[in-house]
Amino acid sequence: MKNLERQTTLNLEELRVALENGSVGPRCLIINEIGVIFINSGGTEGGEDLLGLLESKSASDRMIAFCLLSTIPEKTKELSETLTTFRNDPQNQEFLESAEEMIAEFTS
Repeated sequence: MKNLERQTTLNLEELRVALENGSVGPRCLIINEIGVIFINSGGTEGGEDLLGLLESKSASDRMIAFCLLSTIPEKTKELSETLTTFRNDPQNQEFLESAEEMIAEFTS
């Protein structure tokens, strides 16, 4: 998978701070930037941040994090199990079909 282009110059720590206090643009942009770091690093950076967002009260946060985590071709057993549990959670069913479509489009 080729490297994705970043939309900001913020490093991962700065993005974490921005996510906490909402100081830099829309929340979805910040989450996407963390996801780009995750994808570009082959899953070695930003994964814990995205996993934490799977527990967010915001369905949008959960959906974005789920999509980004799902795009890594080489998933650990733990990540695969976490994503399966997430898929099976009734509170996530409302957006799962849309998320699966986005994942399929991104990974094809």
